[in-house]
Amino acid sequence: MSTITIAPYEFEPFLSTSTIDERVEQISAAMTEAESENNPVFLVIMTGAFIFAADLLRKISFPCEVRFVRVKSYAGTSSTGVFRIERDYLDELTGRNIIIIEDIIDTGRTIEKILGILAGESVSSIKICSLLSKPDAHEIPMQIDYVGFEIPNEFVIGYGLDYNDKGRNLPEIWKVKG
Repeated sequence: MSTITIAPYEFEPFLSTSTIDERVEQISAAMTEAESENNPVFLVIMTGAFIFAADLLRKISFPCEVRFVRVKSYAGTSSTGVFRIERDYLDELTGRNIIIIEDIIDTGRTIEKILGILAGESVSSIKICSLLSKPDAHEIPMQIDYVGFEIPNEFVIGYGLDYNDKGRNLPEIWKVKG
């Protein structure tokens, strides 16, 4: 399959399944080595990070706690700047080490909002893990502790990422053809 269409966009292959799998393996090995004694709470940003988180966490070789936070900030191909955050699972984190798992860091506004909420919870530490990062799109300076791939400022789908809720199921990552 050389292209796929999710109207009105045509997408071309960007990151293959094997490339993604190899990088997820590397991140999980680094996390296992660095975090196994820290008893972290993995905070998965839904909905986009669910596939990345599932693959990553199955490779983590120590028992861990996982929580999910649903955040919506996109309409079509761009962030609206308006955030809806369902934060039911962000309580009882005082003194805990948190690792946020995100699918993609675009502007950084979603992470900024989550960090603001966590600051009010008196957590011990916060680290960020993102499959993808678009450094040229970042509006907020931040440290990403574990990053899969730095990519150009292009719209991508697949492996959990979507365009209007379509394309999340694709096992590889596709970019708008251009």
